[in-house]
Amino acid sequence: MNTPSHFLLHLGIKKYFWNKFFISKSFIFWSIAPDIWLYLCVFFYSIYWHYYLWNDMSLVFNTMFEQFYFTNTIWIFAYNFLHSLFLLIIFLFISWWIKNYYNQRIWIICIWFIVWCLLHSLIDISMHHNDGPRIFYPLSQYTFHSPISYWDPRYYWNIVWKIELLWDLFLLLYLIYSPIKHKIKWIIQ
Repeated sequence: MNTPSHFLLHLGIKKYFWNKFFISKSFIFWSIAPDIWLYLCVFFYSIYWHYYLWNDMSLVFNTMFEQFYFTNTIWIFAYNFLHSLFLLIIFLFISWWIKNYYNQRIWIICIWFIVWCLLHSLIDISMHHNDGPRIFYPLSQYTFHSPISYWDPRYYWNIVWKIELLWDLFLLLYLIYSPIKHKIKWIIQ
């Protein structure tokens, strides 16, 4: 799933559950936290390769996503640190330990952060065929090979991107409908 789709999904969840559970306002960035590290790698490597080594940008991106993504230790760590179900479960236990020694608010924030990362990871695991997160990282390099891919045409990309686009449009309408409805009521009255 594309990162903006994760963002919209989490905004929709926030809107639906806002009055039912405590959800921090800063959580909107948590929804994209697992991908931020990869974006930082892309940004800094692009600058380094393009401006320092004077390489063509198409060559830079091919090198990053065909080679570094699968073999470079920094890239593997950056992508899998908050995607690994193994690490996220460890973080969950650590946050449970924090509950006993720190105030309740810190514990709730830690739990929600891990829940958002887990949701993000589970969606990514189901939407990547051969380039998904390493589930048991750093213990294992195992990657689940989903039968679908959100970007690879060999694995139903032509169907998946349309469903994702419709889902994003539905979420946008869901997120915008309520504020518009209140403005229309105000104008009519």
